Amino acid sequence: MIRDIQKIYNRLLNRIFLLFARGILKAIDDSGKTQKVQTICLAGETISDVERFEQYGLSTYPLADSETFTAFLGGNRSQGIVLCVHDRRYRPDYLAEGEVCIYTSVDKSTNHRILMTSDGKIKMYGDKYYISNNAEDLIDLMVQFCEAAENITVATAIGVQPVLNKATFTALKAKLTAFKV
Repeated sequence: MIRDIQKIYNRLLNRIFLLFARGILKAIDDSGKTQKVQTICLAGETISDVERFEQYGLSTYPLADSETFTAFLGGNRSQGIVLCVHDRRYRPDYLAEGEVCIYTSVDKSTNHRILMTSDGKIKMYGDKYYISNNAEDLIDLMVQFCEAAENITVATAIGVQPVLNKATFTALKAKLTAFKV
């Protein structure tokens, strides 16, 4: 009887050990309604066609050799669901408490990201551009542009004349100012 209990205990323990696994992402099939991945878990155990669950409103296509965390229903290795994909090679490590960053990197030289800062700003970074302003700062800059354009004049035979339609820029400035909270 003790041997029977030991067998049941060992089977249960094995199932518990098989419930979760860390692995390495090797391939992705993004053609269906749910991504399917191939991950290598345990000691070289290759598991294919594993569904990868994603958060609503956010879809990603992780890089090969990212890390996976997979759950197996009832410890059955053919019933896997990838719960999380992590890539420590490119994860931003400079965030302040409460900040959020959406990022992508295809190698160490590229670093595209949108950073939502704890002070309410949104900063966007890319290879050839950088925008770091809250909406009011951007509107202020556009209003300044309109004011500068309103005042452009040129000397003519009949006197100094505006080069651009001042009324158009005055109207644009009013619309921009209306965006401010």
